[in-house]
Amino acid sequence: MITALGELYDKVEGLDSGADDYIVKPFEFPELLARIHSLSRRSGQWEAGDCLSYKDISYDAVLRKLQKGRQQILLSRREGSLLEFFIRNAGQTLPRSLLLSRVWGPDAEVEDGNLDNYVHFLRRRLKTVNSEVSLITVRGVGYVLE
Repeated sequence: MITALGELYDKVEGLDSGADDYIVKPFEFPELLARIHSLSRRSGQWEAGDCLSYKDISYDAVLRKLQKGRQQILLSRREGSLLEFFIRNAGQTLPRSLLLSRVWGPDAEVEDGNLDNYVHFLRRRLKTVNSEVSLITVRGVGYVLE
């Protein structure tokens, strides 16, 4: 993550939100290269997140393609980000606030109804490929992928 926010709280928030590294602007180019080289030394790091699977579906995060067997459908960027987060946390109840923060961003001006709409879109997409996977509403909390 490259940002102008340099307070300790900002760094902790960025790293806790999933960033592998955090560098504050302005920065020196050699430091950026050193951080990139450091990340590239991690085995399997670059391939790990491209294709995810859960139960009877697979999701290619690069192509944003949801697939079950020979049936496949392309997802929008937001649908893809939401599905990816659900798959990575399958079986866990995810609070609405966490989903909004991770998919739309921590500072996004977004209403709860947007999340509900995208969950509806994902349910429709899962049904389109005839998946047994479902998004369950946990009343008063959020959603869980089962």
